Amino acid sequence: MATSTMGTIFYKKTGAKGAEVYTQILGMLTKPQLPGLPQSIDSTSQEEKIATNVAGPKAAPDPTFQFKHMAHGASSTNFKLFQTDEGSATAISYGVLYPDGGAVEWDAIPAVVRDGTGANALDTFSVYMQNMDNVTMVETGPTTFTSVA
Repeated sequence: MATSTMGTIFYKKTGAKGAEVYTQILGMLTKPQLPGLPQSIDSTSQEEKIATNVAGPKAAPDPTFQFKHMAHGASSTNFKLFQTDEGSATAISYGVLYPDGGAVEWDAIPAVVRDGTGANALDTFSVYMQNMDNVTMVETGPTTFTSVA
């Protein structure tokens, strides 16, 4: 059975281990392939007649997410939220929760850019996750998020 992307949630994770707080960030339009596929390393010796390979390290994903501008709480926007995080000296934890309940989480410092658009188009921005690290598949993602209203 095919699954829709409806219900996919982008979130920010804060708090100490065991007391994490998950805040949903609204407006995600596109996401990259996560967590990245393993690279293939050629292991064919000269006497072999068929090429062989072994799994190598996972390739880093293209860490760019696209969002539409949206209100985030009573006095902010999702764009401003990422802009505030952009100047962080340390990595921030983020994640994507999929409709099947699994998630992918990582640490990174976001860089935010307003996307180019034409007339009568949706106003969007992109978030590039700099120094993306600790990319982890989580079997069961968070089930409770802080309110964004």
